[in-house]
Formats: sequence, structure tokens, C-alpha cells
Amino acid sequence: MAEKLLLLEELDITLCPEVSSIALEAIGRSCPLLKSFKFNNNSRGNKEAFAIAQNMSNLRHLQLVKNYFDNSGLSAILDGCPHLESLDLRLCGDVELKGKLRTRCDEQLKDLKDPDAPRDDFEFCGICFETAYDDAVIYYVSEKRVQKREAQKQ
Repeated sequence: MAEKLLLLEELDITLCPEVSSIALEAIGRSCPLLKSFKFNNNSRGNKEAFAIAQNMSNLRHLQLVKNYFDNSGLSAILDGCPHLESLDLRLCGDVELKGKLRTRCDEQLKDLKDPDAPRDDFEFCGICFETAYDDAVIYYVSEKRVQKREAQKQ
């Protein structure tokens, strides 16, 4: 069975909170042809982002909805995944896309969903956001970011 992992091109481990950076390293080493990876509502910090960056260099599509890494984790992913075409960062509240990092994302990626992008089409939306409190906090933070961006434009 392990030989078949070598041929795996797509993997979705959404809602698997016990998947650690060590597991991500093993997945990356075991699946060298991996082109599409969904790792939503799982990450606890930059360790997972660094594991993806260091072990999944052939990725074309990466979905990271509601994960908790910051700009250094995102920079590592952009460095380590040079073929990346699409990146979904919705609800990654610690990522601030501005300045050089925003420019880099716009230049490197064909499709980017930033942290404040609508999540209507995310299939696990109701499951990932367990409480009304979570939704209220996410909405508040998103609105504050939008207001801040609009104020900076003026």
C-alpha cells in the first residue's frame, strides 16, 4: 500500500485536528507527486506551515481555511512551493496580506482567497465554525480589517 502513496496527487485532511507537523512531513515525503492538498481547520501554528513548505514542493493547489499561522508561515509556503497556483487562506486570522507579502502573492499565484474572502462556497462551513461566538469573532475581525484597508486607501 505504501507504494501507492507515491502516486497520490490529491489529499484532503480537513477536520483532522490531530494531524501534526510530523505527520505532514511524513505525508510530504511519502507523496512526492502531491499537487492538491486541503488542510482546513487543523493547524495550531507555524510548525504545520513550515512542514508543508519543506515537504510538499510540488503543490499546485493548497487550501488552508481557518488555520493559525502567521506571515512567516505564509512566506515559507510561498518559498517552499514554487509551483503553487491557488491558495485559499480564508479565516487564517493571523495572516496579514499587505505590502511586499501581498505583492508577492499577487505575482506568484493565479488564484488567491485572502483571509477576509467570503466563505459561502466552503463545503464544511457549518462544521468548522462550531459556535455563534466563533462566527461573531471572525466577522468582527474581518470587518475591522476591511475598515482599516479602506481607511488606508483614503
